Amino acid sequence: MKNVALLLISLFISSTLFAQFENFDLSKYTLPDIKRRQLDIHLNETSSRDKAWAKDISKYKFNLDGNFSIDYSFYENTRGKIQNDWISFDLNPDLNWNNTDSTETDKNDRMYFGINLGTDRKIYINEDKLFFHFYPALMIDYSFSNNIENVINNGNNYRLKQMDREWYLYPEISVGLGSGRIESTGDLRHALYILEDINKIGKLSKIPDENEIYNIALLISQLKNKRYFDSRLKRTSDIISMDSLLQDIGLIKKEDALYFTSLYDMWLYGSELRKAGSSFQFDLKSKLEYQYRKEVQSDLYMNQNSLPDWINKTNYNNEVIGAYFSYDSYKPIGLKWERFLGIKGGTDYVFIDKKAFNDLFLFIYRFNLSSTLKYKWFLNTRTNAEFTWSTNYYHSKSKYEWEEMFYSTLSTQFFCTINYYFSPYLKMTFYPSVLYSLSKRHISENRFYITQQLTLTYSLF
Repeated sequence: MKNVALLLISLFISSTLFAQFENFDLSKYTLPDIKRRQLDIHLNETSSRDKAWAKDISKYKFNLDGNFSIDYSFYENTRGKIQNDWISFDLNPDLNWNNTDSTETDKNDRMYFGINLGTDRKIYINEDKLFFHFYPALMIDYSFSNNIENVINNGNNYRLKQMDREWYLYPEISVGLGSGRIESTGDLRHALYILEDINKIGKLSKIPDENEIYNIALLISQLKNKRYFDSRLKRTSDIISMDSLLQDIGLIKKEDALYFTSLYDMWLYGSELRKAGSSFQFDLKSKLEYQYRKEVQSDLYMNQNSLPDWINKTNYNNEVIGAYFSYDSYKPIGLKWERFLGIKGGTDYVFIDKKAFNDLFLFIYRFNLSSTLKYKWFLNTRTNAEFTWSTNYYHSKSKYEWEEMFYSTLSTQFFCTINYYFSPYLKMTFYPSVLYSLSKRHISENRFYITQQLTLTYSLF
């Protein structure tokens, strides 16, 4: 009789919990205030030395290839602003040398250096409604190549040296206004997955109320946005923190291997990218595209003073001015569905530097408008699907000498991705796609394209 009573109580908790979870509104969740700084330094070096010799000759080769980078980022999410700052530095050398006993060393050396920095900020004038958007960014790329090799032409031996230097500078700034806010709600769904799974194995001692569920979700958000250096140590720390909160709330009947296995499994695989809310944004953008290139070629044998035989320099800058808008809306439909609607468009002018095309190319005008409707289905942590329909229109006009050229295209596409877990023995991934496009330049061209990919895995034993 006692066992029957315990079974009835367990079934009551399970059914009540399931009904409570099914009616949970993910859109009510808001992220806690988050600040995260991150600085990473990467160093990768690969080199080789190769020496081969025979009776009368020996050969030597040397190669060095590497990468050195420094990446800093800062992320802040509060009710008053959303801020992303970044700066990265990259250095990539590539050296290749080879020679023999009877020849001088041939060299093929290349060096790349790059800097990328910027900030993307939304400053809310009133909470979750009107905001000011500010986005300045700068990219600097520098590349250098140095080639020295022996060249034989008509029986004459030349020692040819070629150098090439390129600078690219891309500063840009966007400013705008917008309204609305999109929240990441996946941590609340993650909390529900954890509670659902613990309840399935009979380890949940009571039905958590709404505040307790929100507290679990807030802890998940804080743990996921915590800086870490060792992923294994972080995972252990995260599980300990989750267990401590569940114990403090009084949700766990008994700590044993089955409970910890469930908690660990859902912590690793219960995370989903879920969002809620809507946002409209309008921006004005200005960008400069500057390029400088210098090529030098010399014959080191004929020209003992290393005076160049040939020099070529080019430099120009293009200017881009544009206006863009976007509207994004995420709506949870229960716990298992999510709808996304996105509309974006914009127009810009590219003013071509006349030096780049010998005064022939004058400008490019571009206009783009696109829409996306997407439904996501989350049956469980193993089975999910995504159905997307998108439409895009693009039109451009450019002036070259006295001729104006036009190009336009209209396309619509439907595609989906289905990951279905039938059982531990049978799994399926299905990806079909249908595309139709109409483009027009000198003539109109229609295109209809169908593709699909199916992966089926069945384990016999």
